[in-house]
Amino acid sequence: MIEMGNRIMDEAVLWQLIGQAKKEKKIDVDILVDDLAKRSVDDIYKFEEILTDKLYDLDGKEYAKTLGYHPDTYFSVDSFLYARVYVVECGKDFYYKVLTNLAIMPNTASESLLGISQLAYQKKTGKENWDY
Repeated sequence: MIEMGNRIMDEAVLWQLIGQAKKEKKIDVDILVDDLAKRSVDDIYKFEEILTDKLYDLDGKEYAKTLGYHPDTYFSVDSFLYARVYVVECGKDFYYKVLTNLAIMPNTASESLLGISQLAYQKKTGKENWDY
């Protein structure tokens, strides 16, 4: 678990939480959920917002083209989302490298970060309904 005191959730904390949860190049979902659930509900919401922003920053035709997107052919938007999740999962340094160098956008999929906030919220509150 990361000891951050009362530090407000921000981008640096998001990257720190992701880094702490990495085990052998993959995210340990249980570690990330546990660490996030120990924070406030507002921090869980903020984590979700920051994560969404990071995924959005990688969402564009230029990035999709590196993975084979062409307007006249089928392109899996789910696979594209999972590739973006993988980039974020790889951490801050790799994320910012991809932002500045489209050629290194990996065609590797991961869903590990999707639903993390919901799971942390449920663990924190005991409520099943994630209505954020």
